Amino acid sequence: MAVRLTIVPELLIKNLTALPTEKQDENFENLKTHSPGAAYLCEKILFPLIRGEGFNMRELDMSAFSVTDIPKVAEYYDEHFSYDCDENEQLVYFCKKLCEKEPLAQKTEFI
Repeated sequence: MAVRLTIVPELLIKNLTALPTEKQDENFENLKTHSPGAAYLCEKILFPLIRGEGFNMRELDMSAFSVTDIPKVAEYYDEHFSYDCDENEQLVYFCKKLCEKEPLAQKTEFI
């Protein structure tokens, strides 16, 4: 029996990007040291959203961060999780090449 596999490049990139890496953990520790408020926002909002979970605004401790921490969270996201960050360069290249290929016709068994 033939198994059919469909790869959705955007979903593949999203899921692979969401996997924690040693480098991201090290960078997050640096963020905790230099900006505890931004680290708090990452833990309570950014990381749950990346995992596809929600968050409750009522559960946020508004005194745990300041308005200046918000751009730091955006910068952290851009550097470590966005589609075109340096860590995804090879994956993005692979997906672009994969999308350029013509699909191959294949015989499948009919049930």
